[in-house]
Amino acid sequence: MPKNLKRYYGAGDLHFITCSCLSARAGLGSARRRDLYLGIFEQVRQRYGVVVLGYMVMPEHVHLLISEPQRGTPSTVMQALKLVAEPASDPHLAAPLL
Repeated sequence: MPKNLKRYYGAGDLHFITCSCLSARAGLGSARRRDLYLGIFEQVRQRYGVVVLGYMVMPEHVHLLISEPQRGTPSTVMQALKLVAEPASDPHLAAPLL
């Protein structure tokens, strides 16, 4: 990942985010894991006040088109989502609570 990247927030722009799964073996290949991921995403969406304009869940990654959150930044939303969703999608790890 390149260093010294600047992120610009606060202009009310939309953000297109592609996020890969940390664990390719667990991934989002099953309907159960996709449903679990979407349930967690909904909790994070409500917590941060994000409007979701579109999403696509693939077996190894997710595409999101979101508004800027009412609380925090898109980076903090993704951090919260990954902290909860990654362990939850891996059957060998316990999922932390939101």
